[in-house]
Amino acid sequence: MLLVTGPSEIISATKTALANHPEFKLSKKEFSTVTLTCTGSTSPEITEQVIDVLEKASVSTHKIMISAMSITVLIDSSARKEALQALHRLI
Repeated sequence: MLLVTGPSEIISATKTALANHPEFKLSKKEFSTVTLTCTGSTSPEITEQVIDVLEKASVSTHKIMISAMSITVLIDSSARKEALQALHRLI
């Protein structure tokens, strides 16, 4: 699986370019990523807080990517606003 994120015009152009490519299958599902930047993001407690907050907001996470300074969650694009509002409560 290859995940590509970016501004909507870039995603649209990428979809058009790959639509008939024999080696790529595009998902019909629209996803979005939300990234939290913080120190200590590799701490299991912070990841657990993020998951708990999103679950309470009824936002399903499809994938969680953790780096030294950030946590990125892959969610349905329709849930982006709810995820942002829920995660801002962690500030």
